[in-house]
Order: sequence, then structure tokens, then C-alpha cells
Amino acid sequence: MLIGCGDSEREFHTCPNSSRLEVRILVTLDSTSFTGSRAMKVNLDVQSLRSFIKVGELRGFTRAAHALSLTQPAISQQINRLEELLDVALFIRENRQVLLTLEGEKFLRYAKEIVACNDKVGTLFPKDKKRETVTLGMPEHFCERVLPGIISSMAIHFPAIQMVVKVAR
Repeated sequence: MLIGCGDSEREFHTCPNSSRLEVRILVTLDSTSFTGSRAMKVNLDVQSLRSFIKVGELRGFTRAAHALSLTQPAISQQINRLEELLDVALFIRENRQVLLTLEGEKFLRYAKEIVACNDKVGTLFPKDKKRETVTLGMPEHFCERVLPGIISSMAIHFPAIQMVVKVAR
């Protein structure tokens, strides 16, 4: 008989030809149980996370590679690196079928959140935004009095404009 209790499971067995009861306790801890120096800190590669998500969704390395315009060995290498970094198996690989492990299911949710957050950061600095440049020339003796006011006013009223100052002697 197996009984679960919080972070542990107890297994009870009666020994044949005896009135003795054998108790086995299996304790499992998840990573949230650890704090301080025992907590695992990792640096995850976003492209590897994208590959992991796609393999999980399409249930195949070759299909994921095709969808991401990568080679199958590249996808395999990224997944292997993730598994080594996290020290868990993320997929069960049998024949040509690929299924997420329990750890892989947990990690999938976080991987999607990390990729979504990464993509949001990209919207903060759009590439198609063109910056206008204004060049300002002035004699050296005006710089100390006039230039600080001009720079601060430009920064407040025209934050997207880049200002280049040329000072003549």
C-alpha cells in the first residue's frame, strides 16, 4: 500500500509468515524547497527555449527543426544543453515519438513565460524607429552659459532627437 503525505510517500508492507510491518518512506523535494546557496541559478539561452517549446508542441525534433528553419542536430544539441544545465530529462525519446517528462511539463510553462518576456523587451526598442539628428554649432564662449539649458530643454521636449554640438574656437 502506498500513501502520499506532503513531500513524502510512505509504503507499508506486511511480511509473509510474520506480524511485522515494514515501512519505507520516500521523500521527494522540489526545487522550491531549497533556499539560499542551494537554489540553482542558471543562464538560459532564449533560442534554446524556443527550440524546447517547439519540440514540446510538435512532439518531434525534426518537425521542430523544420518549423524553426534549423537542422535537427542543432535542435538536439540545444535540448541536450538545456537538459545538462538543468540536470533533468525534459523529454522521453522512444522510437520516433518525443514526449515531455513531468519535469519537461513544468519547465514548458516557465520557458513560455521567459520567451514572452524576452519578446516584450524587444518592443521597447523598435528597430524601424528612426532617430533624427540635429547639429548645433556655437562659439566657445557661449557653451558654459547657454548649452546646458539647450541640452536639457531638447531632452525634455524632443527625447527622440539626437543632438550633436560643434563648438568653434
